[in-house]
Amino acid sequence: MSTLAVLDTTVLVAGLVESHPVHAACLNHLQSAAAHPGSYRCSVHAVAETFRVLVALPLVRRIDVDGARMVLRASVIPRFNPIPLAPKDYDTAMDIVCASGLGSGAIYDCLHLLAAERIEAKYLVTSNLKHFHRLAESANSRLRVVDPSEAIS
Repeated sequence: MSTLAVLDTTVLVAGLVESHPVHAACLNHLQSAAAHPGSYRCSVHAVAETFRVLVALPLVRRIDVDGARMVLRASVIPRFNPIPLAPKDYDTAMDIVCASGLGSGAIYDCLHLLAAERIEAKYLVTSNLKHFHRLAESANSRLRVVDPSEAIS
């Protein structure tokens, strides 16, 4: 597989948490990333956001900060080679969010989009299709935004 896809936080978290409702579909992408190095990426923002979400999830067996750090260092950072963001990306993200008509929280989604654009990814995989479609339209992005259950090639 040589197609480049970027996973957002919704896919990383669901793929890492077995009890998540869409775990199986998201886990497929994490496993594909392991089987095809370089075919999947995430943004540096996704690493921080995944850390925050893993620690905050109301699971029966909570994930503490040390556990989240261990999972990210072992399973996400080396496998997804996180895409760095530049200061100008944050400025651009604000412009895109304002143009999209979405609320302030969309800035975080927009950072994933800009990271994917930077590396000329073909796909952005997310469970948050509605926001990403609007952001991609506002950014005149050529990315194909897809649900984790969709096959990519």
